[in-house]
Amino acid sequence: MLGSLHFDAVSAEKLKNFQIVVIDDTVLVDWKLPIPIQNKESARSELAEEIELPEGKLILAGFRHGTKSTAIDFSFEPAEGYEGVSSIWFDAYLRNKDKYYYRHGFAFEDNMAGLSGTVTFDPVRYDNVEEVEFILGEIKYTYSTNVGVTVSQANIPQTIEVLGSSFTIDKMEHKDGQTLLHITFGEENRWFYDADFSIRVPGASSLRVRQDSEMGLAQLKDREELKKGLQRLKDNVGDYDWELKDVDLEQNVIGKKLEISGEREEVEVYLNSLSTIRFSGKTVKIPLK
Repeated sequence: MLGSLHFDAVSAEKLKNFQIVVIDDTVLVDWKLPIPIQNKESARSELAEEIELPEGKLILAGFRHGTKSTAIDFSFEPAEGYEGVSSIWFDAYLRNKDKYYYRHGFAFEDNMAGLSGTVTFDPVRYDNVEEVEFILGEIKYTYSTNVGVTVSQANIPQTIEVLGSSFTIDKMEHKDGQTLLHITFGEENRWFYDADFSIRVPGASSLRVRQDSEMGLAQLKDREELKKGLQRLKDNVGDYDWELKDVDLEQNVIGKKLEISGEREEVEVYLNSLSTIRFSGKTVKIPLK
C-alpha cells in the first residue's frame, strides 16, 4: 500500500527526525524511518492591482502564499479632498470559485495604524489553483483631529467643533470616586460614524478611562451610497458572511459616556479622531501562477 503524508505548521529548523504511529481498530504499528525535511520558502509575487474608491486608491502591491498563510500587501493613496485620512482598515474576502479563505487579520508597518500594511488569510498553496478573487468588503477610514477643551462643572456645557461637526460635553458629575462625562454628537453634517476621545489631567500620575458608545437613530449624509455598497457586497459574497444580514445603517453612535478614575475638578477632553465607514463589494483577480 502506497500513500503520502502532509504536515502543516512544522518548523523545519527544529525538526531532525520524528516518529509516526499508525492506529486502526485492530493493529498498532510503530514505524521509525528517516524522512528528509525540505524547508520551502513562501512564494512571492509583485502585484499592481488598483481598486478605485471615492476616497482614494487601494493598491494591492504584493502577494505571498506559504504553508501557514496567504498575505497581501496593500497601500492607500487618498484622493483630492481626502488628504486628512490618516489610516485605513478594511474587511476582505479571498475566494476560489465557491471556496472562501478565512481572513486572520491586519498588520501595519511599524505596528502603527496607517495607510499601508498586510492582510492575511488561510493558505491557498496546496489547492492547485491558478487565480483567486479578492473581494473588498467594509472599509473604515480614520481622520486624525486632536482638538480639545478644558472642562469643569462650572463651565458645562462645552462644545468641540471640527471638520464641520460638533460634539457637546453636556454633563459632568462625581459618583463613587469617579468623574462621569457625557458627550452628545451633533446631528448636522453627520458624515462620520464614530469618534474617539481621550482624557488628560495635568499632574495626574495614574488615570483610568472607560469609554462607552451610545447607540441610536442617526442618519448619515451618504446613507444612500452606503445602502448601495452594502447590497453590492451582499450580492457578491452571498451567505458566506452572515453578519452582513444584521447591518443596520440607521443605528449609529450618537454619544459617548466616559468614566474617569478619581473625582477630578477639571479635565481636558480631546477628540482624537473621527471615523467613517463604506461598503465596496469590488473585486480583483489575483494570478497565482
